Amino acid sequence: MSKVFDAYAKYYNLLYKGKNYKKETEYVLKFIRKYKPDARSILDLGCGTGRHDLLFSRKGFKTTGVELSPRMYSAAREILNENKNEELSLKFYNGDIRKIKLLSKFDVIISLFHVINYQTTNEDLESIFKTVKNHLKKDGLFIFDFWYGPAVLSDRPLKKTKIIKSDEIQITRHTVPEMKVNENLAVINFKVEVKDLQTQRIKKFNEKHNMRYLFLPEIESLCGKFELESIYAKEWLTGKNLSDKTWYGFTVLKNQN
Repeated sequence: MSKVFDAYAKYYNLLYKGKNYKKETEYVLKFIRKYKPDARSILDLGCGTGRHDLLFSRKGFKTTGVELSPRMYSAAREILNENKNEELSLKFYNGDIRKIKLLSKFDVIISLFHVINYQTTNEDLESIFKTVKNHLKKDGLFIFDFWYGPAVLSDRPLKKTKIIKSDEIQITRHTVPEMKVNENLAVINFKVEVKDLQTQRIKKFNEKHNMRYLFLPEIESLCGKFELESIYAKEWLTGKNLSDKTWYGFTVLKNQN
């Protein structure tokens, strides 16, 4: 997955500058407070540029982020430099969340912004759940969001273009999707043009993001295999019931032992 977020990683924060990390963090905290009010530690699998992690650490959690992409990891590490005057319990590791072995267990494990959907094979999914099982305390929570299969199939991704500017550059991102329904995959092809607004020079690159959409029976099956209990499954950020109209699912699983 590191190659997926290669050139793209350099422009990630600009492309998603409208993403409301504060709102998303508060939403997740609502479920931690409800189902694990004594939680003190969080492990973030696929932490990206670390923005959720900074907010969790400011809420008093011992927070650890793991990121595979070297460029995304470097961006996350910059957070430590930018906020070095704060007393934060915040660490980042560059590693594969399917394989990483830390010497700690955590009260809560999170995986946000569809990281789970980048696990495109059954083996990948099981490896993530194995990582969770090995690092989650008894009665701990595994919380993640995901692309919900019935909605992806009913309301398929469309071609679109996004243009965003900073003082220095303009980014034009063309999204060209294709469906591989027999593999439960939505292949999202990004064609990106980056214009330097001073020199007018344009840099172009392409990235392909293979996204495996999930169904609740798949998640239930993984829960059974790894002795986790599904205690919540609704639409991300709204709490509506999942349906063929709700692309983004959200679930809370509890470690049974």
